Formats: sequence, structure tokens, C-alpha cells
Amino acid sequence: MKKVIKLIFIIQLLSQVTFSQDVAFVNYSQTPIQTNSAFVGFDNDLKVNILYKNQFAQIGQNFATPVINFVMPLFDDSKIKRIGGVGFSVISDSQGETSVLSTIGFSFAYAYNFYINKNQSISSSLSAGYFIRAINISNFTQCQIV
Repeated sequence: MKKVIKLIFIIQLLSQVTFSQDVAFVNYSQTPIQTNSAFVGFDNDLKVNILYKNQFAQIGQNFATPVINFVMPLFDDSKIKRIGGVGFSVISDSQGETSVLSTIGFSFAYAYNFYINKNQSISSSLSAGYFIRAINISNFTQCQIV
């Protein structure tokens, strides 16, 4: 009986049809500096992330998103103990051939690590940024119903 129930469950699981939406943008707000600016004090490595996504260019619906992130750890005089980090992010997101919806901005972050003991720390941060979100309505048309 258990084998029959398992077989029915597997058949039911494999016969499901699933759908998902086609994402037309890059979720740039999920970059580490945008998610939590304390992440800039998290790691000992210098990081430069460059992301560029250009979607639907062949059909005239150009969704382009370049993102640049830079994170640099800060160490004390002995170059052993990480005391925090600094980072910045530059984002440009345009949706549509005529940039109907666009977001342009940058942000800076500074994090400082408070050590609890030799191996554990709490990172606090301060960040500032400036973003411009614009809608280009010059190509909108008014629908007339006859």
C-alpha cells in the first residue's frame, strides 16, 4: 500500500505544469550594498562586481541594466584585524527602447566592526545614496474608443 501511495505521489508531482513570469528587469536592489550596507565590513577581500544585463534587444524592447559595486575592507595598523569596510554602488536601469522607466543612482557605505571576542564581530554601517527614478511620457498615446 505504501508503494502505491508513493507511486501516486511521484506521478502527481511529475505531472504538474508550472508557469513563471519572464522577469524584464534586473533586481539591482538585491546587491549587497543595497540590501544591507553592513556587508561592506563583512569580508577580507577587495571586491569589484560588474553586472550588465540587456534583455529583449532583438525585439525592440531593450531592458538594459549596468551595475557596478566596489567593496574594500579596512584593516588596523597590523594589517591583520579587519576594522570595517567602505563601498560604493552605481546603478543605471532603463526599461524599454525609449527608456520609459529609468532609475539612475549611486550609494556609498561605511561599516565599522565591533569585536565581541577574537573571532566574532558585529558590523554597523552608515550609508548614503542618491537615486533618480523617471518616467518618459513623451511616447505615450491616448486610446480613443469609437
